[in-house]
Amino acid sequence: MVVNLSKLKKGDKINGVFLLKNINESIAQNKNPYFKFNLANKTGSLETICWSITEELRTLFEKDFPVAHLTGVVTEYGDKLQVKLSTIKEATEFNKGDLVETVAMDGDIIRAEIESTIENMKDKEIKLITKTIFEPCKEKFYEHVAAKKFHHEVVGGLGYHVYTMLLSAKQLAKIYGANEDLLCASIILHDLGKLIEIENPLNPAYSVEGNLRGHIAIMDTAIHKTVVKLIQEEKLDKNSEVPMLLSHMVLSHHGQLEWGSPVVPKVKEALLLHFIDSIDAKMYQVNKHLPSAESGEMFNIPEMRIDFYKPKYC
Repeated sequence: MVVNLSKLKKGDKINGVFLLKNINESIAQNKNPYFKFNLANKTGSLETICWSITEELRTLFEKDFPVAHLTGVVTEYGDKLQVKLSTIKEATEFNKGDLVETVAMDGDIIRAEIESTIENMKDKEIKLITKTIFEPCKEKFYEHVAAKKFHHEVVGGLGYHVYTMLLSAKQLAKIYGANEDLLCASIILHDLGKLIEIENPLNPAYSVEGNLRGHIAIMDTAIHKTVVKLIQEEKLDKNSEVPMLLSHMVLSHHGQLEWGSPVVPKVKEALLLHFIDSIDAKMYQVNKHLPSAESGEMFNIPEMRIDFYKPKYC
């Protein structure tokens, strides 16, 4: 039976099989090593610490898809729940579908919205660049995560993130008189670099290139290489402004230099992209934690480092 991690409260006992994610080794004050990680299944995840390290456990923690049978009790550390381990051992029999959280939406709807958006673009240059970059990687894209842990960190989360951003963008482009094709193309492209930055969507980890360059630089390079090829093939005008605008949109979508963008948004569509991206990530976290909160009570959203209130009408 799958343990519903989203429903657990302080004092609850757990006994089940879990995927081990975000594993990090540290040294305690007594100079002994310990591992901090998240135990996870399709219902969510909780942080825990393993203080007693054996060679068998170290081997388990180094696997690409580490799965263990755990027992323990839910405690509270600071403002978030944590699991105090009683026992842990490698699990050899499990259903992978029970362990991996997937996006709670029909993938065909996500796919149809994104691909029809590309096909319906009126600007031929924007459509050409977007389609040339997106088509070869789209199958991997629909199965990928949007982040390792901060937002849309589930299988299929990247596609869902883009889907909901597109829904917002099409309305906001009309309200603010923005170029819809440019805005939608940048939404589809802005996080594609995460296909290289983050490996193994079943148990996400940063690749070497992801650590050294990041998804923004990776995507900017992809745009540049694609544009050079299209110009050489005489499919794109070498004087077109579109490549520079798409590059700017990707480079500036984090909004601030201190948030990882090498340049701040300097065109209308780039500013809209930044805010749509930020809103979508934050609302995902709110909607993720809201169902398990008590009406009329405060609850914590650790990814946003904020205490939030669930009104009684919810």
